[in-house]
Amino acid sequence: WEFNSSPEPCFWRFKGTESSSVIHRHCRAMLQKSGSKVSDRVRLFLFDFDQTLSVVHVFKSLAGWPKQQDTSILPIPKPYASSEWGQVVRLDQLNKECFQEEGGFLSVAFGGPERIRQVRDMLEALKSQDSEMVICTKGLVGPVRLALDRLELLPFFSQIYGHIGDTYGAMPFDKEVAQEQKPELQAMLGERWQAQWSSKDHLASNLMRQRGLTADQVILVEDDPQEVRKAKAVCRTLLVKEARGLTPTQLEQLIRCSKGEVP
Repeated sequence: WEFNSSPEPCFWRFKGTESSSVIHRHCRAMLQKSGSKVSDRVRLFLFDFDQTLSVVHVFKSLAGWPKQQDTSILPIPKPYASSEWGQVVRLDQLNKECFQEEGGFLSVAFGGPERIRQVRDMLEALKSQDSEMVICTKGLVGPVRLALDRLELLPFFSQIYGHIGDTYGAMPFDKEVAQEQKPELQAMLGERWQAQWSSKDHLASNLMRQRGLTADQVILVEDDPQEVRKAKAVCRTLLVKEARGLTPTQLEQLIRCSKGEVP
């Protein structure tokens, strides 16, 4: 280690090749040991979509897979869709036709009106701290954007990264609606840049570098343990263990992260 005279939060610089996240955590530990106050707050939140913001797997529900019993899948009537445009059209249909007594397909997919309010309150709290929120999903951009738009959550997110087009192939319904012209729904479709990422940990690293943030100022919120393990070397992480959507306790934890109250 050598003393760093630059006006940075950490006054020591490591002479070696360790990752920035490891270096920053060394710096925090040294500051804590010296009695200095550490007040880093999370400024960038990367949210997974399915089973993290939602309580079920929206993509798989719309695609009708897997076929066996799976509590993460909402049982919906055929037809199924696997292309971006097909899922956007089918999601719009389902939200108007199914689960009307429960507030519609998306209300059920997000755990009902009360949980949607809790998620919105969390996002409002993060926004009030000038935090940035981004979606990173292995699903398709279009249906994710449509879902967030219909639930009035879309304005909270600066960007959505996912897959686009026919990444997951096309089913008969996808081909049937391929030529339909629905400008309002077509506006939900993703652009090429939104699919130009290789993995969530690499995306987190790139966004962190672009914004000049440290490892402790970025968090990946995710239900997949493998994604969390890979991202631990890059930034903070929060695992949604039950894969049934963020719980009230976890929503509160994220708010505390945005205020710098979680070490």
